[in-house]
Amino acid sequence: MLKFSVFLSIIKLLKTFYEHHPINERVIFVNVIILISSIFQNLLGGGELMTRSMIQPYFVLSAKKYYKVIMNNYGISHFYTFRRDVLESEDIIAVPDGCFDLLFTCNDVSPSAEICASVLHPKKVLSTPSSSYFGVRFYPGECIVDQNISIKEIIGNTVSLTDIFDTREVFEKIVTCNDFMAQVSIFLEFYTKQIAKSKSTANDLLKKHMITRIIESKGQLKVKELAYDIGYSERHINHRFVEYFGISPKVFSKIIRFQYVLNKLNEFNNCPNQRNLTLIAQEAGYYDQSHMYKDFSEFSNSSPGQYLDLLRQKDYYNRLVVIQPTIITTL
Repeated sequence: MLKFSVFLSIIKLLKTFYEHHPINERVIFVNVIILISSIFQNLLGGGELMTRSMIQPYFVLSAKKYYKVIMNNYGISHFYTFRRDVLESEDIIAVPDGCFDLLFTCNDVSPSAEICASVLHPKKVLSTPSSSYFGVRFYPGECIVDQNISIKEIIGNTVSLTDIFDTREVFEKIVTCNDFMAQVSIFLEFYTKQIAKSKSTANDLLKKHMITRIIESKGQLKVKELAYDIGYSERHINHRFVEYFGISPKVFSKIIRFQYVLNKLNEFNNCPNQRNLTLIAQEAGYYDQSHMYKDFSEFSNSSPGQYLDLLRQKDYYNRLVVIQPTIITTL
């Protein structure tokens, strides 16, 4: 099997071309790099990319309607919007997903925009009533964050978007806009320009490869296997992973396994039974259901059975409205 180091050598050569390319053409070059990356993922045994969505189901369950636009480009998983009315008293819980979200709180009193790093345990969030929210969920490791900011320090916390980017004009446009698709277009116009200004490095591709391999394995890939695949020592992989993502590969793998189970439970919502739960545990690589129950409870404060009951009681899929990406105009 080809070593990932061969891939990195080729990318370093391409990087030289990138750095001398006009800034206004770099978005095209980024897409070329992504294409080359996906080709080499297949050669390296990777194939499947990060197409499974990392979800926050309690956001959906807290809203009468939760609108979601699938993106799968520019490192963005999807856009979403929902409203929290003043009479709604239930807490909104964020669960670990390994992702960064950009979240805009749209109201007349205290509008805001924050970068929200993945939580490591269930956490109460979004307590502002009478507000509409517009969010951007990135795939793990894909959000552009200032290099001077320690990812490790913001895991589980939030940072004001204006601390990272000069976004006042974009912020005003989004929080005062009542049209979801218009908000998506405003953000994409801004973000693609940020991508064009950023410099792609061999480290970015190493980050993407590590994340993709763990997600493809449903969180079952051992650090030892990842180190062998890339050609580095386990110690080096652990060090780099924490530097890039703020958590260890072991913790990230555990979160990905939880998200896999979460997605599967949502799929089985209409026909839950003991056989399905056993099958999910096996597919997620658990020795038995008790281990799956322990991890699920740690990350959601509920058992899989309680979660399925909540999905039915709250009529999850009647609240979720998924809009296909074909309606998004390419910028």
